Amino acid sequence: MLLRIAHFSDLHLNAPPETWRVILDKRFIGLANGIMIRGGYHRERVAPAVRNILEWHPDVAVFTGDAVTCMQKREFEKAVELLFPLTDAKIPLIWTPGNHDRYVKDKICTAALENAYSRLTGRNIHDFPYSMDIGDFRFLVFDSALPRNMLLSDGFFTEDSVAFLEKNLDCGKRLIAVSHFPVLRSVAAGFRRSLKHAEKLVQAVREHKVEIVLSGHDHKPYTVLDQNSFGETCCGSLTKYGFYDRIEADTRYTIRKISFL
Repeated sequence: MLLRIAHFSDLHLNAPPETWRVILDKRFIGLANGIMIRGGYHRERVAPAVRNILEWHPDVAVFTGDAVTCMQKREFEKAVELLFPLTDAKIPLIWTPGNHDRYVKDKICTAALENAYSRLTGRNIHDFPYSMDIGDFRFLVFDSALPRNMLLSDGFFTEDSVAFLEKNLDCGKRLIAVSHFPVLRSVAAGFRRSLKHAEKLVQAVREHKVEIVLSGHDHKPYTVLDQNSFGETCCGSLTKYGFYDRIEADTRYTIRKISFL
């Protein structure tokens, strides 16, 4: 069968501070970065990209995280507003949270993530890891993000994720892994931004037991495939570099990076 996937990532939608408590945790750093570093991110690219995806009408849309900058309620509300047309069109949406989606432990922020996740995907944010089958293909969806200190933006492939991966390796389906954090290039990301304890997933990709990984986190897009067209594609930040991936999977994976520069 032919499977069509729209893959986008790292929107980093932002909003003004919602409480004075932002000065007490990592949100203060995120707000500063949003002004000084992410001020050049073009959030207006999201709506036309969604319209373009709707026109293509893929079998599934995969969002590899970082919908927001600081995990604030108004940021998530903006994400729901922009992405809901995909849900409304009955296109299945897979969303694995990024480190900015799990930026802090604040209860209001956590509730905002849970609400947005449920509205866009119809799932509970606590259901990870989980699988979704479409024809011959099975998506293995991992959540490796958790609140970290002000210097770190790394992720952790948990023991539950390893057990879930091993359980699915011989399921008879063609496996596609979904991870916010890059897998094959994790070491190159450096200690501060890498995915820890993902050796089993790396091995599964190298042995073609998992055919491809869809990832985000790295804002500059890249695709690394072997001679069998198996490997990893990072679609990059839609609002920074202006790309999303159109992926067509049959016997091989064909990946086109659609530009909104």
